[in-house]
Amino acid sequence: MKMHFDRKFIDDVIKDFKEELNENINLAENIMIDLEENSDTSTINTLMRSFHSIKGVSRLLLSMDIPEKYIENAQKIEKVSHALEDYVVEFGNNIQNKTYTEIIYDGIDILRSLSKAFSEMKESPDISEFLDKIKNKNNTINKKLDIDPALKVFLNILSQFFEYLEKMEEYNNSQLERMYLSVMNALKRLKREDLIQQLKKIMDFALIQDRNSVEKSIEEFNDLVFDKKKKTFQKRIKWRYSINLNFQIL
Repeated sequence: MKMHFDRKFIDDVIKDFKEELNENINLAENIMIDLEENSDTSTINTLMRSFHSIKGVSRLLLSMDIPEKYIENAQKIEKVSHALEDYVVEFGNNIQNKTYTEIIYDGIDILRSLSKAFSEMKESPDISEFLDKIKNKNNTINKKLDIDPALKVFLNILSQFFEYLEKMEEYNNSQLERMYLSVMNALKRLKREDLIQQLKKIMDFALIQDRNSVEKSIEEFNDLVFDKKKKTFQKRIKWRYSINLNFQIL
């Protein structure tokens, strides 16, 4: 079910999307250039967050009743940024490997082409070859890290929910309830009572439109999810993956 808003609101959202998309594409490219000159792995998380932000705003846009002419490009932007976000996990351990570097640059170029096509409302470029190439790499990463499928589902749903909470100036209660239930159902499969209670706290603040408390509660949720000392979630997940999953809004 898509969210319905008036035309002016949708136009403003699309304008903001274009700006944030290009800002994050430029950020990712600048990080890659810096890494070529100075292999500072501390910037890897920033690179991941740039792709994560693009994925999040794309999903948020697609959850709205946007004009048909924008949908295909937005869908492709979401798919490419999602694949790149996952791929950065392995790239962080192979910064000097030219093959890994070229795949990131290829992805950035594709995102730039998609951004141009989105802005000009033109036919979108084909992304299938790139997705096949990076999918094979990401499948290898996931097997190597032995990532629990329930965890992956949870993280994807959660990121969309938190993106909505962060970006919207005013929450729509029906949309809020729908997204909350999806996150809660995924979270229950992980059997984490502490996270369940924290999610309920976030929802309580969202229902009364208390944005400051929502943001603070999301940070607290973050601390529970990615606490290095507690090594939360599945013990089978190598901790370097959890460290790299340092999302901006998770």
